[in-house]
Amino acid sequence: MTMLLRVPRLYPEMEEATIGQWLIREGEPVAPRAPVVEIITDKVSYEVEAPEGEEELVLLSACAPEKSVLPVESVLAILGLAGTTALPDWRAENERLASERQLADGTSEKALSRETDAAGLTASPTGPAVIVRATPAARRAARAAGVELAEIAKIASSATVTEADVERYLRENG
Repeated sequence: MTMLLRVPRLYPEMEEATIGQWLIREGEPVAPRAPVVEIITDKVSYEVEAPEGEEELVLLSACAPEKSVLPVESVLAILGLAGTTALPDWRAENERLASERQLADGTSEKALSRETDAAGLTASPTGPAVIVRATPAARRAARAAGVELAEIAKIASSATVTEADVERYLRENG
């Protein structure tokens, strides 16, 4: 028996969340209603809890690393009974949700190839992929402006690109 723990929609306009910190490690037991992972949106920081139940579950798989950005309803983790080895294929579902969200945003196929993946990698058309950490609000603002996060990261005030960094980049580079 396995259960999928998903990114919840915390408010109507929420589209994505950043994984803040895993509070339970793979293989560790998870008590009912115990916090499993922290997610961060442009409005809130929230601890996603294990479902209620009578059985103590184990975190079988943490499906995304810390600092990755996932669309709402993406699979965060797989919980199950200790000793469970057959896990559902969550990758295809997460990829489908990410593609649907990007296409709904009007993102072209060419831009899709340069967008960030779940691990936060941005492929530059002129070079290798680089890791860019950014808040969901900064990702949306950069996408709307048609600017690569890797460019904004060069002038960012911290290790994580914020919406203020995007606005400053746009002011300075018009």
